[in-house]
Amino acid sequence: FPECFIYEGKIFIPVNIAEKIEKRIKLHAKEPSQEWICVLTGESRFVEGKLVEVVTDFFELPTYNLNKSSSLAISLTDVKKIVEEGYYVIAILHTHPKASLLDLWPSPNDIATAISIDAFLGRPIKHIIADPEGNKLILTFEKCFNCKNSFFKFLFKQKEKEVKRVNWEASE
Repeated sequence: FPECFIYEGKIFIPVNIAEKIEKRIKLHAKEPSQEWICVLTGESRFVEGKLVEVVTDFFELPTYNLNKSSSLAISLTDVKKIVEEGYYVIAILHTHPKASLLDLWPSPNDIATAISIDAFLGRPIKHIIADPEGNKLILTFEKCFNCKNSFFKFLFKQKEKEVKRVNWEASE
């Protein structure tokens, strides 16, 4: 895949989009706010016989907290707007300012945000934590979703019931 920038072979990002993301990461690393977050959107494609997720665009999310150097607060309403415009969310990428793999470890707030986004979307996506040095950590609850007594599967089924109920009420 020479024309693509590859995140650990799990997500494919064309070079022009990867370069834009890298610039934003480095820019925010220099600012007092330091942390940055975006939604990666795209589609599934067959590339060399393998089904892969290819990023076709990204959308920066506004943050709603003052101390962005150690955590981010986002609104699911902003993610909802992106989905309602017809974009397929592949991943959420956010940054940590320090350049040690240990510094990429998700905070409790990062984990809560990931669970909230997955529950909102009704499916597990990838969550990428990156730093300005090019290090990255990709996390997903996909395996957790497939467990027999999965809490995530329960959340997603509740979400499906809610959507069906709202659609049924709207059709009356």
